[in-house]
Amino acid sequence: MSFFGGGSKANTSDNNSSSPSTTNDVNPTQYDTGHNVDDIVKGLIISINDENTTVQEQIHKSLIQIGQVHELLVLNKCLYFLNVTCPKSNKKHRVLIMNVMSELLDKKADEYTCNPDINPENLTNEETCKLKNFPEKLANQLVDMSIHEMVSEKSINSEWQTSASKLIISLSRYVPNIVSFELLDNFPLSAQQPPHYFVIKTFMDFAFQYPKLFINNLKEILTRTLPLLAMIKHDNLRWVICAALGRFSEALIYCFKENLINDLTPYNQPFLTVLKHILQEWLNLRETKIRLAAAQSIGYMCQLIEIDQLNLLLNKILLNFINLVKKEMKEDPLPITIGLQNLIEVIIKKCSTSLNEYLNNILSVLFTHLIVTVSRLKSYKNGLRNINEILQTFSIICNGFSDQLISFIQQQLEIPNSSKVCALKVLRYLIKHNDTDLSSYKDVIVSGLIKILKDPNLLEDLEIHYEFICVILEMSKRLYLNAHGSHELVLVIMRGCALNEKRIETNYNQNNLNQIMKCIENEQLAVFDGKDEFMEIHLNQQYQLTNYQLREKSDEIMTLFTTELGEIMDPVLWPFLLELFVQVSYDNAFSMLCKSIADISKRKKNDDDFIIDFESQVNIPKPNYLFARCLIKLTLPFIGRNQPGTNILRAMYCLSPNIHPDLVPLWSKKLPQMKKYIEQNVNLFNQDEWENQLLNLVRESIDTIQDDKWAVSLGEALLEQCNDFYKNSKLLKKNCLSIIGLIIQKSQLKQFIHSAVERSFKLTDHSVDEERLGCARGLGQASAAHTDVVLTHLQNVIKGPEKKTGLFARNTGKEVTPQERATALLAYGYVSMLTPLNLLTSRVEVHIIKNMIPVLTLNNNSVTITYDMKENGLRAIDLIGKSVHPSRLNDFTLKSRDELIRLVLSLMSGPITTQNSNNNNNNNNNQTNLNNLNKLRVLGLEAINTLVQLPPKIEIEKEILNETLNYMKIQSGDFDLDDLLIDHLNNLLYSILHTDNSQGTLDDLLKEIENGHLNSTLLIERERACNAYVLLLKDYAKIISENHTSLQNNKNNSGNALFMPLGRIVGQLIPRITEQHVPIRKFGLDGIYLVLRIHYYLINSSSNNNLDALPEYIEKLGSLREILFESDQQLKVAKEISQILCEALNDKQYIINLLDTLLDTLNDPEQEGANGSCIVLNGIILKRGNELKDESSQYVKKMIKLIPNYKELIVSGLLHGIRGFTRHFPLQMINTILLYQVPHTEEVKKCFKVLSNDNQLNQFLLDQLIDILNNAQLFEEKRIDNNLVEYIPTPLTISATQALYEIMELNSQDEDEEEEHELIMENYAKVCMTCLLRIGTANEMTVNPPTKYAQQVVEQFYKVAVLNHYKINNQNNNNNGNNNGDDENDNTPRAQPPQALSSTLLEQLVQKAKYGDAIQQILELIVKRDENQIYIKDMFEFIKSFISRTFIGQRVVATCIVSVLLKYVKNNREIVHDMINCLLSRSGTDEKVNVKLFALRGLSNLSLHTKEILHQYVTPVTGALLSNLEDPNQQVILEAMNSVKQIISIAQDEYISPLLMNLCVRLKPSFEKKDSAPIRESSIRLFGALYRYTDGVMRDTLINTIFNNLPIFLCHINDPEEKVSHACKYALKCLIPTLKSQPLLKIFMERDAFSKVTEEKNSPKLNIDEFAPIFAKVWIQEFPDRISDFVMNLVVFYKSEWHACCAAACLFIGHILANLSQEQKQRVNLRHTCQGLIDLLKSPSTLVREKVSTMLGLLFEA
Repeated sequence: MSFFGGGSKANTSDNNSSSPSTTNDVNPTQYDTGHNVDDIVKGLIISINDENTTVQEQIHKSLIQIGQVHELLVLNKCLYFLNVTCPKSNKKHRVLIMNVMSELLDKKADEYTCNPDINPENLTNEETCKLKNFPEKLANQLVDMSIHEMVSEKSINSEWQTSASKLIISLSRYVPNIVSFELLDNFPLSAQQPPHYFVIKTFMDFAFQYPKLFINNLKEILTRTLPLLAMIKHDNLRWVICAALGRFSEALIYCFKENLINDLTPYNQPFLTVLKHILQEWLNLRETKIRLAAAQSIGYMCQLIEIDQLNLLLNKILLNFINLVKKEMKEDPLPITIGLQNLIEVIIKKCSTSLNEYLNNILSVLFTHLIVTVSRLKSYKNGLRNINEILQTFSIICNGFSDQLISFIQQQLEIPNSSKVCALKVLRYLIKHNDTDLSSYKDVIVSGLIKILKDPNLLEDLEIHYEFICVILEMSKRLYLNAHGSHELVLVIMRGCALNEKRIETNYNQNNLNQIMKCIENEQLAVFDGKDEFMEIHLNQQYQLTNYQLREKSDEIMTLFTTELGEIMDPVLWPFLLELFVQVSYDNAFSMLCKSIADISKRKKNDDDFIIDFESQVNIPKPNYLFARCLIKLTLPFIGRNQPGTNILRAMYCLSPNIHPDLVPLWSKKLPQMKKYIEQNVNLFNQDEWENQLLNLVRESIDTIQDDKWAVSLGEALLEQCNDFYKNSKLLKKNCLSIIGLIIQKSQLKQFIHSAVERSFKLTDHSVDEERLGCARGLGQASAAHTDVVLTHLQNVIKGPEKKTGLFARNTGKEVTPQERATALLAYGYVSMLTPLNLLTSRVEVHIIKNMIPVLTLNNNSVTITYDMKENGLRAIDLIGKSVHPSRLNDFTLKSRDELIRLVLSLMSGPITTQNSNNNNNNNNNQTNLNNLNKLRVLGLEAINTLVQLPPKIEIEKEILNETLNYMKIQSGDFDLDDLLIDHLNNLLYSILHTDNSQGTLDDLLKEIENGHLNSTLLIERERACNAYVLLLKDYAKIISENHTSLQNNKNNSGNALFMPLGRIVGQLIPRITEQHVPIRKFGLDGIYLVLRIHYYLINSSSNNNLDALPEYIEKLGSLREILFESDQQLKVAKEISQILCEALNDKQYIINLLDTLLDTLNDPEQEGANGSCIVLNGIILKRGNELKDESSQYVKKMIKLIPNYKELIVSGLLHGIRGFTRHFPLQMINTILLYQVPHTEEVKKCFKVLSNDNQLNQFLLDQLIDILNNAQLFEEKRIDNNLVEYIPTPLTISATQALYEIMELNSQDEDEEEEHELIMENYAKVCMTCLLRIGTANEMTVNPPTKYAQQVVEQFYKVAVLNHYKINNQNNNNNGNNNGDDENDNTPRAQPPQALSSTLLEQLVQKAKYGDAIQQILELIVKRDENQIYIKDMFEFIKSFISRTFIGQRVVATCIVSVLLKYVKNNREIVHDMINCLLSRSGTDEKVNVKLFALRGLSNLSLHTKEILHQYVTPVTGALLSNLEDPNQQVILEAMNSVKQIISIAQDEYISPLLMNLCVRLKPSFEKKDSAPIRESSIRLFGALYRYTDGVMRDTLINTIFNNLPIFLCHINDPEEKVSHACKYALKCLIPTLKSQPLLKIFMERDAFSKVTEEKNSPKLNIDEFAPIFAKVWIQEFPDRISDFVMNLVVFYKSEWHACCAAACLFIGHILANLSQEQKQRVNLRHTCQGLIDLLKSPSTLVREKVSTMLGLLFEA
């Protein structure tokens, strides 16, 4: 934005303004239509000053919308309002109105555009208005009003007067002559009276917006302006006049360039006068804005005066500009830059020599100006444009002074403290835009840049480096880099590519680039030549430039060099880039180098200079160095940027002719395959497999060339590069050492072999595990061909230098460190694996193991055994064991096997010692030490596992197990490490078992696990022990299944194989099946399955039976597996297992062993495990106890003795074991037990259990309990005062409630005994009613109500009775199916299993306000199961006497029950009659509210009966319901509405028609019930249900009622209550089809709000703004006769208290009125309706005002 954009706010007060006297004759009705739109426009104008900005904007849009049709009306009304109606309205109001007028004039401009063949400047005012159809009088009045608004106050109110000025500018497009005349009329001729600030500013904007229309008045304006220059003293006027003269100059230059003016000579002298005055008087004033405007204006004026005059003033102008540039750095200096640029452009174009003496000063000032602007970019509003203008100024100077400018830039680059960033920016701009001017300076520029690169710290500056590479990119496009020395510039880019990750900032946001571009767009840079120069500026200033962006930019440039700019850059880059392969500083750019080499080689492969002469090109690395470098970098193909693996392979492929011609065929085949492998295995990459491929590539390459010297040279290259390049990359160095070993293997030169073995070991950093591994593998590779050389070197390392003794002894050898010994130990392992087998047998014991054992022996004081030595020693022992495994050496015996095992055990248990251990490190973290020890244990277990597999069978099994089984309790915190340790332990047990596949070995292993591990108190140890236990059984089962002959070793006297530990093993596993931890339960069941299967195999091994066909009792175990995972099914599984064991254990001794073990496991640390043992114990006694005649007494005594020592479940299990002796109890205990306080003790519960299971006593007990609960004294009254009585429950009834619960609880527990349910089922109805009545009587107690016990008894009855009922139905269905034969075609639906009562429902039973609803829900669940209505009649007969009881608790429950029973009774008119009479007797107005609610609810169930019964009682029932619609209680009203709705949804028209009008009349007030949304919802739903009767005898009446109420429903779709809105949508969905209008029905059904709504489920919200216009058009089309009534019913909502409903009504009214024809409008009271809408503009609701203002905009024809 230019500085001419505006002035300062001298006065922003909100003073009132008065209208001009010359425009008071505005006729307010001159352009009126005579319709309501006149008042609408007036109302909108008055209300536009709304407090809400959204409403303001909407009124603004509506006025514009009306103005599109009635533009003169709107303009005239606005004019009249401002001048006459409210001449003293506040300024904000006037601003809003003038903005409407301005926008309307701008939008209508196209209709009033002049004929292009006519010049409007030559027309009179009257001719101009006539040409544009714009009334001249109105134009004059608008201009007069606008100018008056603008100049009525001398003070400056920016927003108010700016709006007036903007309106004048809008008018100038229509009546430019009138505007010019009026503005000039307010531009006094007298120099004593200066013009108003905004008069000048309006002229300025006029000139800027419409220079062609303005230019005709310029002479007159200059004539009036020039005399004022010396008289103006006010700063605002000075600024605006100065800025305006600049705009006038700009407009004049524009018209001259467009050939609208042929000669500028007449303007030379006036503008020379102005320029001199501004230069002498205003350019150096104290006010900054004046100085800036003056500077910009001078720049434009310099183009209008003669060059001679300009030369005379040039010295003063330039000196002033130079001073201004230095002075105005705090403000935005863009105007100065523009002015200086115009000045320099004129001078260079017309007389460039005039600038010679000032050039150096100008360049210095401009450069300083650029530096400051770049540094203050964030604080400058137009900083980016200012930089662009400065750079353009440099470009203009370059057109005339290129030599001086290049010299100046080079000086700035060489000056130490100069801003090299800005110098590089200027240079880049010049290279890009002044290529012709600089064509002879290319070598100079290149040499200058190379010169400054000698500063080693130059590129450490991130900004300089970034700008430098951008300059190089521009130079490359224009062939600058073909100059000598350009390689140095390429290195600048490569340094950017080689930035390492440590320097890359982690806080870089990848979205910065998008933010930058968006910011640039917001800066409105369309005038710039390009945006790319400024992107980096913003990157540096507003978004901190990062190393990441520098590297990305460098990569991008190198890619351009080798692709798009390849033809230009190939001579520069080839083969120069190869030099960088072996330079450490460019290691991070290696992938980019390879990519560039590959791209270049692709183009140059057929060129003569592609094959490199390495002898003459001495700087290019030799082929072996290139191959070695690529080979090692290729070992990690995904480490790094830019797809390193792919790019290296491409480079090797292209360089193969230069590396060695013989490699071309091999690499042409191998390298593409390796590239494909990388690309296809990105996510599944196998590093070991990849390294093997590389080793094969090296091996085949050496074999192909068959030149030992070449192989040695490759090895030498690798050895040289090993430390130089890979010192900080342990993985690359590891791979390098490994490949060196392969080359040693392939070499035959002894000198190289000895040297390379020693050097590779010395090059290794032995403190780094990866390098140690690489060295060990490399030595292993070397030993494949040179075993003795490698072993000799390792022996020297292990033993160390010989220590000499004596007085003159001198030890010169270097001491061997523990890390070096650790590497040597590991190397021994790989040497063993790779040494030829014919040599291994003679060297493994003598030369390898013999050297290792002394070093790893803990009591060897000569050597400190560190952790590294232990770790690598264990790895080596494992590798040695694998190397002599029978699979490799059949007849070899490792004599030192046991010694090695003991050595491993000692290393696993010994202390951890680290290198450089001192006092500061003695307090190492215990966790770290534990993890290190566990890692050693893992390695040790793996080594022992390998060693025990070697022949012969081990004899130190006990030692191994004593040490290793304790690892089961280890918990280090590193879960992965712990799991790995246990896996290796299990593998070791497996290997020990396989050394001798006998029962004895298995039993020994199992006993070791049982001893303190299987029943450990630690969960983790128990789980691991169970896992190991089962794995051993599984392994043994596999062994015996694969080797039947071994089964003959163990036979009993009868000739059958025995599995002697069977009973003990099963007994040990039983507790594990029932404990809490699910995985252990799984292990336990799997173990029993395995041991039974093993037993079955053994006893049938000698028979011809099919061993794969398992007996049924074993197969049953599989079905228990899924049940076992359920948390409450363990005991059930235990019962099933006890049955299985009774069948499986065929020998008495097994039973004895099992019972002994089970009794011992009753003290298991897991209570659930002990419970499982108890259950299995009981099951075995019940089924197999008859076999233990001699032992039974002892077992019973033992169990009785154990009872006091255990918890309840164990006691219960033991009592079940002897329950045959506890069935004799006297009947006299009944009354005594009932006297015990609740809750009952365990002894009392056991008594009830006995009584309830006794067929002689159970009925008597139940009858007595029912009688107590229903007829005994329920409470004792305690009077507090005359009006308050407390009800205290009697202890007897509470105890009876608990007893009834316990009886049913016991019955529900013993579901297997069918007769135990008979007691409850035979007394089903009275027990059910008693339980439910007890809920009511308990809740109505006021002191300690026993609701919890009542809740329990209901819940328990549901479990017992409903479950049993379901079982009976299933049995009956099965019996019927059996009697009828095959039931495959029987489609009778089966009853679904009953569900347990929800916790919410049970909770409601103990809440006094909700227990009635809960009772109804529970009773419905119970009655639904009674499909044959066996109990309904008995229930009613039992309960009907309670419906008239005086106690409210019994009366409420009885009413609830009858209400539900009426719903389900069928084909029994007599009972229905009695039920309805009962409910009608409780629905009277004098009944308690809670009783009445259930009675009304019950009456609604009449709708569920046959129509004959329904119609018989519909009149009295509906009448009773309607009488309650006016009840004072809201809940009663809602219940009555819901009940009526259910009845009318079924009843036929002839029976319900007489009641419809009464119903409609009673419902109408409820539609708009203010204080009750539920009543509004229910009444609307009820009215919607009347659609069934719209085709009956009352159709006409109902349809009229629907039409009258339809507006209510449409408006209440926007009801603030969602449920009311839902009801309205569903009611409309039901009622709209009754109106018989397909178009109307279609628009409703096309919207998801109506098509997807159901009675239960709401639909998406209706977009009423979109729906209203469509509805209005269809309604007008379909129901033209009902438009007036519809509108009047909507008008009622003008005063609705629901603002959303009022807003909806306004939308429908607005769209209907907008779409009415003229004839239809006559039927509607438009004036009343529109006036109401206008009045709503004053509504307190923002929503209403917004919608009204929107609708009024549509009524332009109203």
